[in-house]
Amino acid sequence: MLHLIASIFQPKVIQIDFNDPQTYSDNAAVKKLFDFLLDQQKKTGVCPAIISSGKCGNELEFRQSLVLDDEQSNPDMLTFFVMGEVINKTGTNSILHKINGILQADMKNQRLVYVPDAQQARVAKVLYKIGNDNFDDQYQIGVKFSHLNMRKPIRNLSTGMVVLIMNMIKGVTSSDAYDYLADLNDFSESMRFINSFLDAYKKQIHDLGRIHGDLLSTENFIYDFSDGKTNFIDFEHSVVRTEENYSDDISGMIVMVNKSMDMIKGCDIENSPENRQLVSRFLLLLKTILPDHESLNHSIMGLEKKLQTGNLTGDEIKALIAGAASAMREYVEFTVSRRFPNAGSRPQ
Repeated sequence: MLHLIASIFQPKVIQIDFNDPQTYSDNAAVKKLFDFLLDQQKKTGVCPAIISSGKCGNELEFRQSLVLDDEQSNPDMLTFFVMGEVINKTGTNSILHKINGILQADMKNQRLVYVPDAQQARVAKVLYKIGNDNFDDQYQIGVKFSHLNMRKPIRNLSTGMVVLIMNMIKGVTSSDAYDYLADLNDFSESMRFINSFLDAYKKQIHDLGRIHGDLLSTENFIYDFSDGKTNFIDFEHSVVRTEENYSDDISGMIVMVNKSMDMIKGCDIENSPENRQLVSRFLLLLKTILPDHESLNHSIMGLEKKLQTGNLTGDEIKALIAGAASAMREYVEFTVSRRFPNAGSRPQ
């Protein structure tokens, strides 16, 4: 009997689901949300940085977690990222979530504005368990690369939950791109892929005076066929570029060029202005990002002169690209022999 009475007087739980506009536009739900936020501010002096999905007190339940955007918030206007579904696991403890949209809470007038992110331009990398929290290190490196648009880690000190907000990098891994292009067997499309890689490397890494440090992993650069652009990710091994360590990235470039050569082995290459322009762009980008080394520069310039003759067969165009990879390989072997004089050349 007492249990029945208690259940009758138990307060109704109001659920807010940002996939359902009715739940966050309901007056009772809005009031409960602001009561909760104001109560938290009164108790701690600040709004909670992370409001996890689930029950908040006895009368309010969130279907999605909210993450405070402290760069855009002030006491009168709070801005939250609304987390969505899991995309994939990124490590032992961390999980990648979509960001569904932005919630603005006008604390003075108690009004909510929720703007869904139709483009899904951001993601949240979340560490749910205490331990192995290297998000500060990831941020210190990642913030150097503007295409990631990485925010400072946001923490819930009571639960150990940490959130890192960054741009969504759309596309496929390079290994998937290789498979697709090999089946496509199209020289022009393959060259656009190569040039996109080199162009992104120049803008995102080289021009910052850094190396990536792990280009041999095909998971670390993403190609988007919809716009023909490459983006680099996972910069844990990135350091300031030196004459000695640059060969590490060039080794990755050689592997990429060689794999691209495999893709175009069976292609019939027309000696068209478009194809010559693509190869010319390839050589120009190499000249721009490769180190100032006499032998390497001489080799690339020689390849450019051959291209300018304009009367090349498809096999001769392939040979130009292979020649660039060969010149890069010679440079790496030269650099490695100076760094490790007793180790011999690095196998390719």
